[in-house]
Amino acid sequence: MAHAEDAVPTDEQLATNVKNALDADPELKALDLHVASKKQEVTIDGKMTDDQQMFKAGVIAEKVPGVKFVINNMNM
Repeated sequence: MAHAEDAVPTDEQLATNVKNALDADPELKALDLHVASKKQEVTIDGKMTDDQQMFKAGVIAEKVPGVKFVINNMNM
């Protein structure tokens, strides 16, 4: 039986998984961030109200299984 972590998620699944992880944080969910993935590189776009949100979003995204790199385009 294969383990779930052995399966590489599609970019669409990865973007959804990262979006769900970000939305699990009430502060980040309120920002309604946009997440895209290409070849396991995840891009986060959206507005933030303080720099800590950008840091937090990056940390959360990096922990999602399958993410190789995070491009954080959040801005004020």
